[in-house]
Amino acid sequence: MSAQELIYQAAEIKFHSGQETNRLFEQEYIRLRSREGRIYTDAELQQLPEIAATHPYAEEWKIRKRSSEKLLKYFQQKKNACHILEPGCGNGWLTNFLAQDRRHTITGADINETELVQAKRVFGIQPNLRFISGSLDHPAVSKEKYDAIVFASSIQYFESLHEVIRQCITLLKPGGELHLLDSPVYQQQELAAARERTKRYFDESGVPGMAAYYFHHSWEQLAGLSYTILSKPASRFRLFKKNQDPFPWICIQPS
Repeated sequence: MSAQELIYQAAEIKFHSGQETNRLFEQEYIRLRSREGRIYTDAELQQLPEIAATHPYAEEWKIRKRSSEKLLKYFQQKKNACHILEPGCGNGWLTNFLAQDRRHTITGADINETELVQAKRVFGIQPNLRFISGSLDHPAVSKEKYDAIVFASSIQYFESLHEVIRQCITLLKPGGELHLLDSPVYQQQELAAARERTKRYFDESGVPGMAAYYFHHSWEQLAGLSYTILSKPASRFRLFKKNQDPFPWICIQPS
């Protein structure tokens, strides 16, 4: 076998291995979402982040509503039209929410086919909105350049923060921004306890395999990057006050 054939064979093995990993992740993720009661009907999805006050996650959606409104306002204040990418868009509710500003083109991407099919069904017919089945390295994603890339409650499903940021930098236009929000970021000394809590939660939820696909990132991993904290997480005490959010909103500006 020639060297070129060996390279092609290795690439094919890596491709199929990645596909299998994606399939296993989706299987575990959807099982967890189902057990948690987080699979939404089309009618519910169409209204998000608005949801009935009687819904079991109504309080959580109040937090997501505040953060999404802040994000929308942030992009509405941009002078020029933006191309925005949301990797890990899931069922597409935030991708759709950002598409309210018709100046901007919004692309949602995810390896989770189950939720992505629903996103396309519920939100797909809009001129400034599209959904792609794949991650950052998918050709339909990587052939474009973006003004902003948004990870909203999704960065914890990417194993290496350094690798994600490296990939995103190659996809950003000059002056582009990377936004991380609605996900926990830990101090180094908090990581071990956080991992243990997460493992216990997945065990108690009956989906222990999900622990292999959930990753904990720390502030130390952002060292050396140029970033701004647009919204600080509330302290444990302040969380009991109105309109206090538990997660930071971080804007990374590589150039």
